[in-house]
Amino acid sequence: MVTAIKGGECSLEKVLRVVRRSFIGAIAPYVAVLLSISAYSAFAADDDYLQSLEAEVDKVEHGVDPAVSQKSRSEMEAQRAAFEELMEDQYRGTYVFYKRLSERSKQEVFLRYAGGASFKDVREMIVDRSMN
Repeated sequence: MVTAIKGGECSLEKVLRVVRRSFIGAIAPYVAVLLSISAYSAFAADDDYLQSLEAEVDKVEHGVDPAVSQKSRSEMEAQRAAFEELMEDQYRGTYVFYKRLSERSKQEVFLRYAGGASFKDVREMIVDRSMN
């Protein structure tokens, strides 16, 4: 038995209660701060992750980075039209395969060309995409 708390006898339950109150009372503010910081960090990380996923979806659906201005998009569309016209005039057979591709594949082909790929590489990509 535990004795001699404030000069008298007390039960183990009373001692544990006093210890819990003093311990919990002492660390409660620190625990609350740590929990709020970790919760905020988790939400911020989730938000950043979701934003990056949404940006990737936009890239796939629209073929360009969502941060690109509307003017840049219209310039890209004009360049793509010129690319398609050049291909139709100079590489008619490849152009026939190109026209059968999905919009997503067409955009990927154009982006590779705009990124500096040679026409040979672009033509191989078109044939590969049309065969698969």
